[in-house]
Parts: sequence; structure tokens; C-alpha cells
Amino acid sequence: MKQSACFLLFGLLLVSVSCKVTNPIVEDTGIIMWSEERPLAWSDFRGPVAEDTRWGAVTVSFLAYRIIDKNKTMVAAWFNKDQSWRAYERPDLLIHEQYHFKITELCAREMRKIVTEKKIGPKTNEFIELYSNQTKLCNAMQKEYDDITFHGQNKEQQALQEQSINEKLKALEAFRNPIIEF
Repeated sequence: MKQSACFLLFGLLLVSVSCKVTNPIVEDTGIIMWSEERPLAWSDFRGPVAEDTRWGAVTVSFLAYRIIDKNKTMVAAWFNKDQSWRAYERPDLLIHEQYHFKITELCAREMRKIVTEKKIGPKTNEFIELYSNQTKLCNAMQKEYDDITFHGQNKEQQALQEQSINEKLKALEAFRNPIIEF
């Protein structure tokens, strides 16, 4: 039920994998790129369960960018299958975890919007600072989501958060494509 940034894993992803927007699953790395058509399944949570956990599941999702060429950069939300885990399976818990991933996508769309509107090039300090700030903001949003919903156990708040996240994603629909063209 926590979200964390996986900078080392992202570095390995950039070195070892050529990401394609049309292929949201990078099987050999255990990473899934956000796709509305591909919701999470319990089989995606294949990491070892933390021994001292009080929670039923943990989603590890993160923002990452990749410079494709001088005119294109990808900013995407990713899910780490090997670090995400579940102690047990319940439909409402899977929905809660899916919304952690949706929050990461929301942060990616917000970053794409800022980059597009301000025309921030990917090889600039401004872009790197924005990425760092978006990552921090995303982590704060994940924590707030868990706090408000009491890790999905407060059903009324969970429903309100789902509605809010869905509305925010819809408002940023114009920025759903992970590829930013300059």
C-alpha cells in the first residue's frame, strides 16, 4: 500500500530495455508501463512479502522518463512486479492498489502537461528539477491516499478518492500519451 521511486531499477531499465509505447509490459524486467487497457492483476504482485507487514499488499510504482531522440521524450508511470507484493488477495484491496498506480499515472500526466505547456527540453536542469519535484509530489500523494483511506479500509473515503483520481485523470486526458514531442 506504499509507493516508492525505484531510481536504480529505472537506470537498469534504460540501459537494458528499449521501451515501446505499444508494448506496455517489459516481461524480462518485470516492469509494466501504465495502460488504461491493462489493469493490475494479483499475478503481477510477485515480490516477497515483507515479514513485519501490517498491510495486505504493497504497490511499487514510479515515474520515469526516457529521451527517445531530440524531438521526443517519454514520461511514463511504471509498476514493478518484482517489488510489489501481496500477503492475501481481496478484490477491494486490488482496487486500492490499482489506484496507487493510477496516482503515478496522474503524476506523469501532470508532468507531461507542464513540459508541453512550458516547452521544457529534456536535457535541461529545469526538466530534471521538474522530474525530481514530480517524484516527490507523487510520493506525497501516495502517502496522503493511504492516510485518507486508511490503506483502503475506510470504504467511504476509498470511494471518494477513486472518484477524485478518476476525475483528475479525465481532466488530463489530453496528456495521456507518454510521448512528448518537441
